[in-house]
Amino acid sequence: MGIHISLRRRSRAGFANGARPGHAGSGRGSPWFLSLFGLPFLLFGLIGGYFIGLRPILKVHDARGWAQVPAEVVSSAVGRNTSSDGTTYRVEITFAYEWEGLPLTSDRYNFSTAYSSGHDGKREIVRRYPPGHRFQAYVNPANPSEAVINPAMEWIYFLMAGFTGIFLLAGLGLVGAGMMQFRSRGAVRGETAAVSTPEGDRFAPGTIPEPNPLNAQGNVVLPPETGRWTPAIGLTFFALFWNGIVSIFLVQVVNSWRAGAFEVFLGLFLIPFVAVGLGLIGAAVYFFLAGFNPRARLWIRPGRARPGKRFTLGWEFSGPAGRLEAFTLYLEGVEKATYRQGTNTYTDEHVFHRQALARIEDKLSIASGKTEVMLPIEAIHSLDAPNNKIVWRFRIHGAIRRWPDIRMNYPFVLLPQTATPQPKP
Repeated sequence: MGIHISLRRRSRAGFANGARPGHAGSGRGSPWFLSLFGLPFLLFGLIGGYFIGLRPILKVHDARGWAQVPAEVVSSAVGRNTSSDGTTYRVEITFAYEWEGLPLTSDRYNFSTAYSSGHDGKREIVRRYPPGHRFQAYVNPANPSEAVINPAMEWIYFLMAGFTGIFLLAGLGLVGAGMMQFRSRGAVRGETAAVSTPEGDRFAPGTIPEPNPLNAQGNVVLPPETGRWTPAIGLTFFALFWNGIVSIFLVQVVNSWRAGAFEVFLGLFLIPFVAVGLGLIGAAVYFFLAGFNPRARLWIRPGRARPGKRFTLGWEFSGPAGRLEAFTLYLEGVEKATYRQGTNTYTDEHVFHRQALARIEDKLSIASGKTEVMLPIEAIHSLDAPNNKIVWRFRIHGAIRRWPDIRMNYPFVLLPQTATPQPKP
């Protein structure tokens, strides 16, 4: 089956300026700005994460070896902290105890000093520790002035660790992005050359991606854009992280219900988060099942595709290909443009060409086959410029009844008719 595709070249000005289609020229965000902007997030994540997240968790572990001594409550109340975001609470209990004959006092109910929602649960704790109430406190033998009523692990520790962890990840991402831009800009300055078309038109400074290596038969086997298990693994970890954080609050709701003081507001607040968590679990299961689909292997011959030159595209499935009820093969050309609005950098992906190459519903013919493809000489070749990329890929869709479908992308490099590096000025 022969396929002839007619494409028009996009505006040179858009590529030369690295602009978003339909926008004036723009560039990437400053690496210095990204790094400096991310530094406060990184520092807060590190320092705050230790003092209000990691340190209480470590204290719980240390407190396993602390001594128990008799203590008496001096005062107890529910502390309040009111701000524009509302009112939060914490347990405030002061108690007296003795260590080797030395009278001491402490105001630690647990290892957290943070305020949080849930007034009813904290009021119930204060009710159990009225002034004059006697109980066993936990004292640090290495530092007797450090004593606590409840040394058990609390959900608030993980909550604060997760909260500060978000700032830590954001800071690492911003600083890392800035460092990567430093490296990429250095590489662009040192290695890129301008690419010319057969007519002598000059695109943006950039490089032609390295083609995939040839095998012994002179073919190029195209690797998929993502691994078959990558979506399932990524979603599984994200679902575990998300639901792990949400479960902390769910435990609080369940405990309040068992104590007869159900926290209605917190329960209602958690409903959308629980729904998202269930959706993530469903998506992880979906892509896990998709990992067992028949595997497609795509190849092109000759292995160096160029505009105006005919080449053969072949495919074959391994595994139970008989489960496929229909197989569709597309050719796509994609432009990825990076642009800046204010201080933010964005990347748009625009499919400028999409054409069906084959659609097969005969199960015997789906397992393997090939077709002829030829792009005209005017087709835009693959390009990897600082602000723009041209990516060519084959997209397959295999329909399976009552099972996740096969949806995979296989990028390939379309070389220019002639690609002569221009001398550096």
